[in-house]
Amino acid sequence: MFGGKLEKIQKYAEKKDLKKLLAHAEDKDPEVRAAVAKGLGEIRSDDSCNELITLLRDHDIAVQKEAVRAVGKIDMKAATEHVHHVMDHTSDEELIRLCHEALAVLSHAKD
Repeated sequence: MFGGKLEKIQKYAEKKDLKKLLAHAEDKDPEVRAAVAKGLGEIRSDDSCNELITLLRDHDIAVQKEAVRAVGKIDMKAATEHVHHVMDHTSDEELIRLCHEALAVLSHAKD
């Protein structure tokens, strides 16, 4: 069941269909929320950045990781303090590394 949903989310991302991606941002399945975060990394807009900031605070670490990757990818400086917050409140080494990578990109962002 979720496989079909994940494929749809990927297509929404390819089409840069923000509205349809956002419709799945609060899905109960963390795999779906992570796919939404990844998809939002294809759309550089205030709305995608705002939702990524929300997903950075997700209780599932896989969702947080995808949100951090996406924030770095869309290069939205507005998310900098939120990435710092994630980094300061985790002990997961991979998430910390991803935060460092995103922050390096964001430090050069023009926003």
